[in-house]
Amino acid sequence: MKFNLFGIKLSEEDNILLRSVADKITLAEKHFSPKFTFFLDERQSELVEMIFKNSGFDNYVLYGGYDNAKRKILAVTPPYSYANLTDFPLKAVTFSYRNVDSISHRDILGSLMALNIERKTVGDILVGEGKSVVFLYDTVIDDVLFGIKKIGRIGVKVYESFDEEIIPEEKFKEISGTIASLRLDCLLSLALKISREKAANLIKKNGVVVNCQEQFSISYEMKENDKFSIKGFGKFVFSSINGTSKKDRIHITIKKYI
Repeated sequence: MKFNLFGIKLSEEDNILLRSVADKITLAEKHFSPKFTFFLDERQSELVEMIFKNSGFDNYVLYGGYDNAKRKILAVTPPYSYANLTDFPLKAVTFSYRNVDSISHRDILGSLMALNIERKTVGDILVGEGKSVVFLYDTVIDDVLFGIKKIGRIGVKVYESFDEEIIPEEKFKEISGTIASLRLDCLLSLALKISREKAANLIKKNGVVVNCQEQFSISYEMKENDKFSIKGFGKFVFSSINGTSKKDRIHITIKKYI
């Protein structure tokens, strides 16, 4: 299958991903059964969705074990078919421990890597009080169930399950203000509370990821609901345009993920 990119710039890693996805689409049509990738990160999921939308391809599902998961598996299906969520090759594993003990996302990921488990087989890691959950490709479930007794120095019980109460609520900090235009440097200046000059230098030097594409142009025109992030400063969404001032400045709201 050939994808319509409509000017989307791809890295070599992106091209490798899309070639793999195209192969799976071919196999799904040939064998008339859904085919699955490993876990994709947020950017990869957004990139695939954008390209599928451009190409008019809708025989796919992205799922990471629960609604709003960050890391997801892509299922592609043959025409006039679909993938049930129960078909996805993923399982949830729970680590339970004393409430007084503290375990971090990094601790859990480190324990998984120590078992030589590849990152692409690991989905979201949800850390809670006395209990944490990790979503895994089903091929590595037994390695985790029988291979982990401690995370760091903390003893844990490991079992296959998922308690939805552990899902964190997405939280945002609202940033409101006025800007001269909808250019990327203007929005970044407001989001980071820095001058436009400093914002422009950050864009030119580091780039800003907007809707999964890296932008180095300070004059890139932003639109409502665009997501953007810059390494070391966080992730944001251009939430809304709220009118204009008497001096024709634009009132906007940006939400920062916290």
